[in-house]
Amino acid sequence: MKIKYSDNGEISLEGSRSELEHLHNDIIGIQGADKHELIVNIEKSCDPAPYDYAAIKIVFNVSTENSIQIEDASLKLKGTREFFNNFALNLPFDIDEVPYHVHYDYISFPEFLKEGTPEIVIEATS
Repeated sequence: MKIKYSDNGEISLEGSRSELEHLHNDIIGIQGADKHELIVNIEKSCDPAPYDYAAIKIVFNVSTENSIQIEDASLKLKGTREFFNNFALNLPFDIDEVPYHVHYDYISFPEFLKEGTPEIVIEATS
């Protein structure tokens, strides 16, 4: 799995269908009341082109307010369990043809994200 991002706020999360399914299952796993954080380490030797940088991990923190941000070379998603469930359900791991991508953004999910929240383009690559 790879996460790339640019200074202008563009974020790309890409992985195989298997990697995205594994991420889906991990996110669903934090739905239990006893788990409040999930950290997923990412490939370290990723070429970020055409983006500016490659992230080293993705962090999910259960919180009362939903947000998506890049901080310390990490993609950080904070929010409610409902937000994480919606994000997991929109990972394209169960599609028939690749490459395939979806946009996770305020326009598609205004019930979970505030206007101005960075968009994530999620791509199944194989």
